[in-house]
Amino acid sequence: MTYGSVITLDMGVILKYLTSNFPQLDVTQRKITHPQGMDLYDMYSTLLKRILKLPDRAFTEIPFEAICPNYDPDLHGQTVPKFLLLFHLNNCVQDITDKELTITPKDLFYPTPDRTRAILSALVSFHRFLNCMAPHIEKITQAQDVKLAAMRAVKERVEAGEKENLPEKVAEQKRKLDELKEEFNKVEHSAKGNVEGIEDERIKSVKLDEQIQERNTLLGQLQNRIISLHSQLELLKGDIVESPEEVMQKLEGLRAAREELAKRVDYLRRSIFSTEQRLSSFSTAQHRLKIAQSDCEDIKTRLGQYHQNSMKSDELHRNLRVTKQRLEDIEQDLNVRRETILKDQANVQRDREHHQNVVADFKKRIEESRRELVALRERGEEADHELEEMNRDYHRVLHQTKNVKEVYANKLKAFDNQVNKSKEKLECAKQKWNQIIEEKEALFKQYEEALEVLNDENESVAMETD
Repeated sequence: MTYGSVITLDMGVILKYLTSNFPQLDVTQRKITHPQGMDLYDMYSTLLKRILKLPDRAFTEIPFEAICPNYDPDLHGQTVPKFLLLFHLNNCVQDITDKELTITPKDLFYPTPDRTRAILSALVSFHRFLNCMAPHIEKITQAQDVKLAAMRAVKERVEAGEKENLPEKVAEQKRKLDELKEEFNKVEHSAKGNVEGIEDERIKSVKLDEQIQERNTLLGQLQNRIISLHSQLELLKGDIVESPEEVMQKLEGLRAAREELAKRVDYLRRSIFSTEQRLSSFSTAQHRLKIAQSDCEDIKTRLGQYHQNSMKSDELHRNLRVTKQRLEDIEQDLNVRRETILKDQANVQRDREHHQNVVADFKKRIEESRRELVALRERGEEADHELEEMNRDYHRVLHQTKNVKEVYANKLKAFDNQVNKSKEKLECAKQKWNQIIEEKEALFKQYEEALEVLNDENESVAMETD
């Protein structure tokens, strides 16, 4: 049966549904066929609270922006709840029936059975639809909540990493690295100077060694000559010389040669002493060079460690930036999927409502035809021709109803297939996002381990620097 273009449910269906779901209302058939304002107020308010999830004060308190200067709580206290009910009821019924049914004050103060039945049919049908969709919506909502919780946890980990002043620590490490590089450059420059000086000293020492060898050779020759002169002098002492002048001249020559030899020996001794001093300074310079080389190797090792630490810090920064970008992409994708799910839910709701309205419409038509047949049979033989005509109409309506049922059964089957495909897609997306979340957790675990290693290395470097 229809009221205008709105499909109404059978009286028994309405009574059974309200009695089973709202036993506190004590709904009877008379309350619907002979409606009263207070009974309808209880039924409408209870259904609206369940459908719209409204609190009790929504039917007793006027919104602040709607209060007018002439409002008197004592004078208008009884009428305000009813008009608030009419306001919420009109908005809800218009949305359910696509504005095909509009609520007026007469529906509450001077109700009629047909309009009351149409309003209750719309509310009961929509409430039944919400109950059918509640598990699916709750499942989707829980899945979204789990994903959002995982995303919040990832965000908190990223923010915690940023709060640990990681950029400041990296900057401090870079500053220490620059200081060590400057120190290394200074030591390397001084070492190069020492190497050049040592090379010069080595060349000089080689030359001095050559001079010492030459002078030792000359000294040996002089000693041999002195020995030969002593032997000649001994021979001269033993000989009888007839010419004293010649002997004196030879003696003077030997004295001069002896003094010259003494001077050359003294000069060679001084040269040997200075050469020994230079050799000692050369060994000291070699020792300093070895110390400088060991310092250079130590500094190179520390520079390599700091270079590795700086590379790890840069890699962590890059990973943090990539993770932030991925988080933003995931949030955008979640928002798009959430909007798509909401649109799909709205489409499903609209299709189900349309299907229920069509089925209820044909059920009401069948019921109406049956009643007309009963009335025609009671007329008797005088209305046989009318009865036959009504029978033909009845069979025609039944045939149309059967055809329509088959059509909508096929549509319902196709819609169920589409819903199953949507569920499979949602499950695949869920598995995908769970896999992504697991990968992110593993990645952040690696980041935490890398940060711990970096902190340990920084502490060790700080201790070595101290």
